[in-house]
Amino acid sequence: MEIVWTIIFALTLLLTLLVGLTIWRAVHREKRREAMDGYIEAHFDEWFAHLYYGAEAPEYDGSRRKRMAIERVFSTFLYNGYSAEIKKRISEYARKNLSEGYGRDLKSPLWAHRVNALNRISEFEVPGFADFHSRRRLARMTRSEYFRYLIYLSHFDMNAFRTKFLSGKDLSEYDYKKIFTRLDDDKIFNIQSLYRVMPDSGRYAYIDRVSRTATLRAGRWLESLLKDDDAEVRIRVLKAVQERRIVEAPGHLMQFFNSDVWEERMLVCRLAPYIGEVSIEGLRRCTSDRHPLVRSAATGSLRYFHSKEVGSPVGYEPGSIREGVSE
Repeated sequence: MEIVWTIIFALTLLLTLLVGLTIWRAVHREKRREAMDGYIEAHFDEWFAHLYYGAEAPEYDGSRRKRMAIERVFSTFLYNGYSAEIKKRISEYARKNLSEGYGRDLKSPLWAHRVNALNRISEFEVPGFADFHSRRRLARMTRSEYFRYLIYLSHFDMNAFRTKFLSGKDLSEYDYKKIFTRLDDDKIFNIQSLYRVMPDSGRYAYIDRVSRTATLRAGRWLESLLKDDDAEVRIRVLKAVQERRIVEAPGHLMQFFNSDVWEERMLVCRLAPYIGEVSIEGLRRCTSDRHPLVRSAATGSLRYFHSKEVGSPVGYEPGSIREGVSE
């Protein structure tokens, strides 16, 4: 019986400690929020004058709480629209005043501190961290840390980005998409030579990103992948061409009316209005296809050609093959 009461007492004590810790953390978090709100309210006008007009910035004492408040101010300006001058002032202030704290956080044993620092140096484009991580530290990075570091490198050192991009980290397609989304079109084409050595998840994400560039170069490169041995690559490319609503070389697509892969037959049927009337024979064959989605796509495209003949096209807006595309 004594053992039972001892266990009950221990569990009660543990529960009391957990409740007390939860309450303390909630109170601490609320005080921190109030302090940050108070700082922003007291100094927002000064920050506005500094970022817009170059006036002297408020003093910074190096405290983490004040740094978090300043970060919120900067994020607010960046989120709500900014000029190149504002972005430059944010980057310069962060370099002079916040870099030391970010350096400490990047070495922190706490994952949250490291990730927050990686997010901030990238968001505020703080120079000086391209060579910060040793090979050993890179190897210890989690996947989420690593893709954030790649995003940072893309701002300051594309050579380092290219070198470390394929270092063996097991990134997901979603991770790669987030990286590629941060790269402008010039940087996307800069790493095109890496496509063949990317993992599948990287290649699929790269195809998606290239499809969002409105250039003839992008269309030609995408359609060159239609000869790839990987059916998933071909399907992704056909979807990308459909999204772009632009066909550079219609002849490259005709083969897919006879594909063994039903997704390819369906997608080429959907693309038929952009290919032109040469696709009508293939569409007619696909109206008897064994897969219902292929038959549906073929019927829809034939309906487009029929409506075009009678002068009232419906269901598609194919436009010009190269309408609105720049070199």
